[in-house]
Amino acid sequence: MALGSVRDVYGIRRIHFDREAKTLLVEYDATRLNAATVTNLVRRTGLQIAEEIPLIPPQPTPEAPATA
Repeated sequence: MALGSVRDVYGIRRIHFDREAKTLLVEYDATRLNAATVTNLVRRTGLQIAEEIPLIPPQPTPEAPATA
């Protein structure tokens, strides 16, 4: 029920809880909310957050071209 209240927050698009994998996927509108706000909303439900995993992995930084 606590997650239901998070679903009512403007900017939260979708919440998916997988009990077997012990994961929670929260899709949100980044123009309305940021990761810190979503994290606080989830913590207020009583769930503990062990790790945040972004859906888009960090991109490697391009190396500078070697100069001769």
